[in-house]
Amino acid sequence: MQNYLIYCQLVTISPYNLKINEQKDRFSLKQLLTSPETVIRAAILFICMFNASLLGLPYFGDHVTLISIPASDYYNSGFHSIWLPEGHATGHPPFYALLTAISWTIFGKSLLISHLLTLIFSLVLIAQYARLTKQMAEPRMRSLALILLLANPVFLAQMAAMSIDVFLTAVFLWGINVIHSRKKLLLVVACILLTISSLRGFMLVTILFIYDWFYHKYAVKQLTINILYYLIACIPITVYFIFQYQHSGWWLVPTDGNWSEGRQLTDKTTILPKLFEFGLRFIEFGLLIPMVVVIFYYLKNYQTYRFNHKFVLILIGISVFAVFIIPFQNSVLIRYLLPIQLLVLLLFCEMVMHFKNGILRKAAIGLTLIMMIAQHFVAYPETKSSAWAYNWGDGSLAHLSYFTFRTACHDYVVANKIPDDSIYAGFPDYKPFEYTDLNNDTIAYSSSDLSCSKYIILSNVMNNIPYCEKEQIRTQATEVKRWSRYPVEYVLYENTNLHNKYNDEVCK
Repeated sequence: MQNYLIYCQLVTISPYNLKINEQKDRFSLKQLLTSPETVIRAAILFICMFNASLLGLPYFGDHVTLISIPASDYYNSGFHSIWLPEGHATGHPPFYALLTAISWTIFGKSLLISHLLTLIFSLVLIAQYARLTKQMAEPRMRSLALILLLANPVFLAQMAAMSIDVFLTAVFLWGINVIHSRKKLLLVVACILLTISSLRGFMLVTILFIYDWFYHKYAVKQLTINILYYLIACIPITVYFIFQYQHSGWWLVPTDGNWSEGRQLTDKTTILPKLFEFGLRFIEFGLLIPMVVVIFYYLKNYQTYRFNHKFVLILIGISVFAVFIIPFQNSVLIRYLLPIQLLVLLLFCEMVMHFKNGILRKAAIGLTLIMMIAQHFVAYPETKSSAWAYNWGDGSLAHLSYFTFRTACHDYVVANKIPDDSIYAGFPDYKPFEYTDLNNDTIAYSSSDLSCSKYIILSNVMNNIPYCEKEQIRTQATEVKRWSRYPVEYVLYENTNLHNKYNDEVCK
């Protein structure tokens, strides 16, 4: 009996069994590292560390106009009035700016507080996306979807910019989850938050309403009751718009306000370029392969995916965005489409995991990650007429050295006692430092008359000076100081040779 026990112990610790146990341990470790719960924890840690590296980054681009300026108005006036001063109104409801101003009042006005507010909604976005993947994807697909979310350059860029789109996307994803859980009161709250924060919130609410109808397959009576919930959600913003009209005399489009021209209807000659621009936005910034996979796999498996909830939700989203965006002159900005991007990535994960060819599956995932990361090192080229020009600084971190150069130019201007009103700068360089950096700096470059300005600032970061005028400045003006590091350049010129209006022949 004793010899038999010794034999059993020897068999148990044999090299063959040790190898099997080792393989099991490795498999368990792999499962642990790639499980959705582990990825979620890693995502939270990554987002916190990423945000910590950006705490001193100023407001950028449209977010100065949408958030910083109105929030500063509320903060400086002690919330004396909800109505913004002439020229500061954007037409967008002011909830997020109010929330920012309240945060400054409680914790102090600083970039730190603004970034921390963005961090909170970034974590909410991750939590709601993780919850959505749990409802709509298998565990192995969930982990991949969360990894692609963290790699998405648009999400990272909007977080760095303290963008309202992080908030809108988080609430939108929450709305989808609430629809799945059939909690109508929470859905009303989500719709209220969307509509009182941005005009684009109405697009997102429209998507939620149509998807709610499709998901629950409401009959006429149920649909009527459901419509009432959405109407109730629109009461606060309706009241705001009525009082806005009584106070200011305009609906949605401020008189000579920001983006007033962009909200005019597109004419017949520009509708095709606008359609091209709209389509282009869905394949930029690492979305090319996911979009190709989704379209190809859907066509190949039409019967399986024609009523797939994720695909229908994406189709509804694209259709609603097309109806609200294409007819108007405003550019199609990549940040608008962040909610749809995340849904595309979720469906892509489901489809790519069903590939029978393992090499093809790994190639699709690997190339998607590489393309997303590569966007942070790419700047769109300047062209005479380009649908690309508005987005590379809004959809990646490639523009970050812009802030270093802008500060260096500011210090050079102050050191050499150059009057700031003699310097012309295009968008977003003319945004006052007191609103971008949240300090008491009075420097603010001019944006009124390029030809009459003694100095000109040119940068390839979202600068709205026309291409022909840029080329003429580079060839005829005198370069005073240059700051550059690929892919960003920032140059101060002295306007020594440009005394008159530009020759229109140059632009033909």
